Amino acid sequence: MARAEDRVGTVAHRAQHLILAFLGSCVVDRHDVPIPTQAYIDVLTPQGVGESAIRATLARMTERGLLTTDKVGRIRRYALTDTARAVLRRAGTRVFAPQPFAPRGHGWTLMSYSVPESRRELRHQLRSRLVWAGFGPLRDGLWIASGSVDLDELFSALPERADMMVNAFDCVPIAGWTAPDFVREAWDLDRIEQAHHDFIAAWGHEDAAGSAVIRLTALIADWLQLLRIDPRLPRTYLPHGWPAQESTVVFRQAHAIHDARAVKELSAVLDRDRTSGPLPLAGEGQPRIPSPR
Repeated sequence: MARAEDRVGTVAHRAQHLILAFLGSCVVDRHDVPIPTQAYIDVLTPQGVGESAIRATLARMTERGLLTTDKVGRIRRYALTDTARAVLRRAGTRVFAPQPFAPRGHGWTLMSYSVPESRRELRHQLRSRLVWAGFGPLRDGLWIASGSVDLDELFSALPERADMMVNAFDCVPIAGWTAPDFVREAWDLDRIEQAHHDFIAAWGHEDAAGSAVIRLTALIADWLQLLRIDPRLPRTYLPHGWPAQESTVVFRQAHAIHDARAVKELSAVLDRDRTSGPLPLAGEGQPRIPSPR
């Protein structure tokens, strides 16, 4: 198991975020085949995730319909479902967008919602999707996002939408009645700016050392986290020298270093697994994916 100080990337990620980053960067539309459990373990443990958490997360993702599972001999494998492929492809359009931090048009989208107290999991899912869509909370149950947000897409993956009461408006701030610091009420710009600087510091001098699969997974996970917390605000509302463009350049350069190598590396691992018989049990022998630098 990797030590905390050996973690790859800028922040500690949940196991599911890393698994989705791995599947989105190396598996979907590339090596879209069942992946042995040991491969997930080899990719995630250098990033500070314990083996038991990896196995439990794979099982939960299977229960949620994101993965399917089978067993060949002693080897448990997990593969993508159509639902997961659709999620990863939608995320991919944002990951590789030409201007991922640019506002989506002019004005603002204002939304209020109400979810029954008994549906706490639904409320959590809704808030998570609101943050991904660039919304920030102005007040309890009142959220705002820059530009025009596709609400149909935002709500498409949420179950039982009938349990929610939602009102949404295209709007513009009214001068003299809108507090000039409303953006800072909805978003912690200092924290977001620091996250950009942390990303640039971590990935700005990347080279081709170590496992490309592990490095690419960490890069995508860090990038998704940055995309998740940056609300794509108009430049007028941002501090001078906002580093989003520099982050985008750094991501593209680091991705170019690892992308092709990661696909070849995973292909070699899967070919070896198909021809060399059962994988070793967790903890036995050497990792099947090379260790990171």
